[in-house]
Amino acid sequence: MDDSRRRACAHDAGRRRADEPFPDLTGVRVVHRALRDDLRRLALLARELDESPTTVDKDQAMAVRDYVKLLSEELARHHDWEAEVLWPLVGELAGEAIDLRSHFAEHAIVVPLLEDLRAVANDFAATPTAGVTAFAAVLRVLSRKIEDHLRYQERDVLPLVAEYVGAGCYACAKRRMPRTGWLKRVTWALPWRARFATPEERRHLQRHAGLVTRLPAAVLGRSYATLERRAFAPVD
Repeated sequence: MDDSRRRACAHDAGRRRADEPFPDLTGVRVVHRALRDDLRRLALLARELDESPTTVDKDQAMAVRDYVKLLSEELARHHDWEAEVLWPLVGELAGEAIDLRSHFAEHAIVVPLLEDLRAVANDFAATPTAGVTAFAAVLRVLSRKIEDHLRYQERDVLPLVAEYVGAGCYACAKRRMPRTGWLKRVTWALPWRARFATPEERRHLQRHAGLVTRLPAAVLGRSYATLERRAFAPVD
């Protein structure tokens, strides 16, 4: 989002007053958990496949590649939204309460790691047994980097979002989230997010989702479950 649109969003709702409700951070917390846990279990799967004495199954490797592609798209989407929308807004409203320069620098490191992940996932699908070691190595680094990155955000940044950003302003910022295709959002991203949410969080997110989004997700979300089963099949 450009500066004029970001300022318009901040001007519309302004800095949160003490008597105003806090912004609803349920969605971002669930996405953080999903990114962290999924990268961790992908890293564990890759390590187990790398250490397995048997040949890596071609169908599973292709499913892992497809899963990684969708996950990396979601991570990149969230990454771009933070860097282009949320953090500049927090910096504008919080002023000297936070210095995000080091966080922006760290954010830039994730981009080439995501590119490496997609590349090694493609190599892994093409030649599973030969490509699994490089795949495991990149996942190990990326998982650790994202773990540290999100821990910092939840410790230092999200409390400032809650303190300084009004609920309406945050809702406006969420509408600036980069959009992917509607069908992909329904069949993968929404079931993926629900997979890592607690029952209470799922109910909360469903209450705030539109009916048009909720109904197809209940049916078309099966494609996520199918891909997940294929990708994370137990290693013999």
